[in-house]
Amino acid sequence: MNVATFSPDLAAAAAFGVDVKRDVALAPYTTMKVGGPADYFATATDMPQLMKLVRWARRMELPYFILGGGSNVLISDRGMRGLVIDNRSRAMRVDEPPCCEEDRRPYLFAESGAAMAGVARFSVNAGLTGLEWAVSVPGTIGGAVINNAG
Repeated sequence: MNVATFSPDLAAAAAFGVDVKRDVALAPYTTMKVGGPADYFATATDMPQLMKLVRWARRMELPYFILGGGSNVLISDRGMRGLVIDNRSRAMRVDEPPCCEEDRRPYLFAESGAAMAGVARFSVNAGLTGLEWAVSVPGTIGGAVINNAG
């Protein structure tokens, strides 16, 4: 597909409450403050929006890239083709274990856009242990999973 001549149905994305913009500079979204424009750019503020944007991009056959905290990534000054999704899905909570689990310890839930350090602090404040090492780790939960952090 030639993204330069492609025109996706932006109204379809707007229908689920997401504003997809064109030619957005990516430098402000990275820790190195470098990066040219994305052909298309949208911000997902929660997991359902993130999932809808990914489904929409796939349906449009539009390449997509999910950008987390912008650390550990260098973006060319020429920019990125396709859709860049700014992942701001940052919900965190402690859940009780399911009724049928023998291990009765609580579950820590964090969306992929949540900062590693923030999740570590949240877990400590909730009385959980085991994630203290991540209190100074940059990046997001999603980036940590993809890049095998820690």
